[in-house]
Amino acid sequence: MIEVGFHLSDELAFSSSAGVIEKNPAQIQPALQNALKEKEVKMAAVYDKQGSAIISSQISSQKEDIEVEIPDEIKKNLIESKGRLRTKGHLNKGADVYNFYTPVESDNEQESELVGFARVAVSLEKIAVQRRTILKYGGIVTFLITLAGGMIAYLIAVRVTKPVRLLRRGAEEIGKGNLEYRIEIKTGGEIKELAQTFNQMAENLQESRARLRKTKETLEEKVETRTKELRELNQKLEDRVQKRTQELRKRVNELERFHRLTVGREMKMIELKDKIKELKQKIKQYKEKVNSKEDED
Repeated sequence: MIEVGFHLSDELAFSSSAGVIEKNPAQIQPALQNALKEKEVKMAAVYDKQGSAIISSQISSQKEDIEVEIPDEIKKNLIESKGRLRTKGHLNKGADVYNFYTPVESDNEQESELVGFARVAVSLEKIAVQRRTILKYGGIVTFLITLAGGMIAYLIAVRVTKPVRLLRRGAEEIGKGNLEYRIEIKTGGEIKELAQTFNQMAENLQESRARLRKTKETLEEKVETRTKELRELNQKLEDRVQKRTQELRKRVNELERFHRLTVGREMKMIELKDKIKELKQKIKQYKEKVNSKEDED
């Protein structure tokens, strides 16, 4: 619709160039009527450079709605941009339209000059109807899709929930230590593969527990045997230590007796030495007395 609107305003601007320069509505009238033949066009107008209407017409009996001049803001945008412009507006007490503006230029070959503006107003009613229709059918389609999605989701949930419950129960049983529990799922697909993996895991755990129990029993037997050997070895060592201790005690006693004998002997030798020394002293004294008597005689 936007392309059609600009196309019509471009044609109106091109066809009314001479009439705008001369400000002759009669020259512009055929191009204006040609634009109004389009079903969705509700109003067409041609303005001079100052924005005042040279000629305008609309498909309505309410002529008071026709704008005599272009609003200043729109005119300013058209002059500055030197291009086409599209705005949204109203006609006939609230009817929504798109206003398509195209600058009207002179036919001067050397340099074109802005001499006016062409305007075509296209109704948005068709778009509104199409929008309402799209929303209506879109709502129906959305409802049907939602309903179908809900049914599909329910069927999927029913199909998926049961295997999930079985998997959950299997996990609880294995968590309690019942490694002989197996999950039976025949739905196929990834859920079945997961159940098979679950069963394989339980079987591996059961085998691991059996191996662990066997290893534990073997280790207990080895520990018991080794403990018995160590106990016997310890008893033998204690017996040997006790025997050796008795031998050492006997040897110590002998050494103590020998020590006592040796010490007694040494004491006696010391006493004998003292007596010998004393006798020698007495003999010496006696000799001295004898010698002194002989000298006196």
